[in-house]
Amino acid sequence: MTRSRTHVAAAALTAALAFGLYASTLLPGQDLGDTASFQAIAGERTLTPRQGYPLYFAITGLFVRVLPVETAAATNVASAVEAALAVGLIVLVGAELGGTLVAGLVGALLLAGSYTFWSQATIAEVYALHVALVGLCLLALLAWHRRPSDGRLALFFAAYALAFGNHLQMALLLPAFALFLLLAMPGGPRAAFRPGVVLPAVGLAVLFALQYAWNFAWLYFEPNHPPLADNVRAFWFDVTKTDWRSNMVVTIPWSMVGDRFQMYWFDL
Repeated sequence: MTRSRTHVAAAALTAALAFGLYASTLLPGQDLGDTASFQAIAGERTLTPRQGYPLYFAITGLFVRVLPVETAAATNVASAVEAALAVGLIVLVGAELGGTLVAGLVGALLLAGSYTFWSQATIAEVYALHVALVGLCLLALLAWHRRPSDGRLALFFAAYALAFGNHLQMALLLPAFALFLLLAMPGGPRAAFRPGVVLPAVGLAVLFALQYAWNFAWLYFEPNHPPLADNVRAFWFDVTKTDWRSNMVVTIPWSMVGDRFQMYWFDL
């Protein structure tokens, strides 16, 4: 068995073990808060801009339709599967970064058993899928770095653009990904701005942004809907949750900074 096949087999086994862990501790049904909202929306044909997350609801909707259980339970199973996939991908990413399969296994097992990730793997939430998509992006980027080609770079761009359909938090990775591409680009940083790189990046970003057409279309289901410009502004406000970000992300009171560090320390 080749090294790559060994890594894939180890990743699959680790993902299966993680799924067994999450399945055995899975929330059996409905919950409160955001989870209840996700459970109520999953499987619906319409999606409002405020609800967001079109990729999450598309994937979770498949679980709702296929699994012979109630909707709430199906959404929880979807998170367990996505979290297990994330753990398997981290095995491959860690092995690539560390140069040894042991590094990938240790990193993935630490993630699998961590309090916060485990808590999101057993309920209906977007973060298990988010970590899986981050792992997919990292794996695609490292594959390009190992054997650079325009095709492999386009696969990374596709994975990154697709991930925005689950959570806009992917934007936080843009500076790191851009810096890595500039430093690792064959031919130097200027080569990153040639048409063979820029055009696929822009084209794939536009293509996968169409995931949010599902949310935008809801505005036109409303009778006597406002003009397009007003709809665009309303869509942007809701889908990016501008009000929420202004209160809880951009302008966190100084009195809460200590609480944030305590949360980080608890996870560590």
